Amino acid sequence: MCGGIEYQGDKVYFPNPEARLTVRTRNGGITWVPWGERSKGGKLVFPNGGWARLDSIYAGKWKPWHPRPAQIICDRFMEKDAEGVSHWFDLEAHMII
Repeated sequence: MCGGIEYQGDKVYFPNPEARLTVRTRNGGITWVPWGERSKGGKLVFPNGGWARLDSIYAGKWKPWHPRPAQIICDRFMEKDAEGVSHWFDLEAHMII
């Protein structure tokens, strides 16, 4: 999974504890939602982290949290290579992450 997204010029990086993702709502709008769960000394709502592997969802590991599909809306996403160098990738209109 990516380490950052860009939407309409705003860049968001997962390591930021206040990171939010842009997600399409059921009525076609866009909203910003918290990206992942981070332990803040209290009870976690979800498992700690920012990603859920699809195979773990299919295996039922996320069933206690009632997962629902979501479409992340962004213009670009960022991944780091094996040396830790960031690379940004543009998305075309038909692509989703």
